Amino acid sequence: MGEERTEVKRVIQHKRTGLYLTSEGAWTAQVQEAEHLPNVLAAVRRSRELNLSEVELVLKFESGQYDVRLDL
Repeated sequence: MGEERTEVKRVIQHKRTGLYLTSEGAWTAQVQEAEHLPNVLAAVRRSRELNLSEVELVLKFESGQYDVRLDL
């Protein structure tokens, strides 16, 4: 009751460079320009489709306080 929904953005980030994947398949330093994926499965599919390595899925919460990182 009264629970607040927290917005979570799911983006792919290169581990070494820290850049984010865009919907065009390019890389950007701006998380706002990154491709926002609907779920974890979409992130796995996208990374395999582009044959990406050294990347992780980052769950970025609205507050920015507790980002979660998962290897892809």
